Amino acid sequence: MRKGTFTRVDNSVYYSPRGECFCPYQGTGPNGKHFSRRVTLDEWRRMGLDAHTQLADPLFVDREHHDYRLKPDSPALALGFQPIDTSEIGLREDFPYRPDETRPRISERAR
Repeated sequence: MRKGTFTRVDNSVYYSPRGECFCPYQGTGPNGKHFSRRVTLDEWRRMGLDAHTQLADPLFVDREHHDYRLKPDSPALALGFQPIDTSEIGLREDFPYRPDETRPRISERAR
């Protein structure tokens, strides 16, 4: 792994509907040239990263309607993730910039 990349990566929840996980890996080959490739989560762990990370559905309340709060039995909570109040995050109704007045208002997009 290249110097200055990750020094500690762990306690995450990675999710893929196909049940597979690939992590980006960059290194230097024997010829001294840099390369990039994807590695499996098991290969990633053998490099000392993500020892406690899980490949699992994070169990969002309602992913289809963009409600990314976690259900009580989410594996992210078991790993120590602390939920945050998302009600004050993002654009608000009083945000002044609307380059295209034909776009739906923020509250209409959330429905």
